Amino acid sequence: PERTPPQHMSICEGPVKSRNLKTKHSNCIPPDEECLLCSAYIMNGQTKITCLNPNCELLCHITCLADLFLVPGEYVPIEGVCPFCDLKVKWGDLIRKMKGCAYSNEVEECSDEEVQDVAFAEDPSWMQD
Repeated sequence: PERTPPQHMSICEGPVKSRNLKTKHSNCIPPDEECLLCSAYIMNGQTKITCLNPNCELLCHITCLADLFLVPGEYVPIEGVCPFCDLKVKWGDLIRKMKGCAYSNEVEECSDEEVQDVAFAEDPSWMQD
């Protein structure tokens, strides 16, 4: 039987493209922001996270949202529902957004020379235990 990866792992083909992360301005200190889940301030150096929905007001500590999304027996959240807008989100997508990466809906074609791992991508044996 063919095994498929877990639902939270998306399958992509083609060359890996590097993207610039958000630039950090070390000279400016952001104003104190409040975690909307625990009501404590998000201090400088603490990791904050927002919802994927651009109209959602969720702003919280990454650990507060992780605690909300975690299922007993898991160490890293897989997915959850935003407590503010009820959008079902995958944890990996939230982390990518937090790191400044986003998915592009554009499909780009590439030459055979650019694709180096075709044999790996087409061989499902890498998913076997």
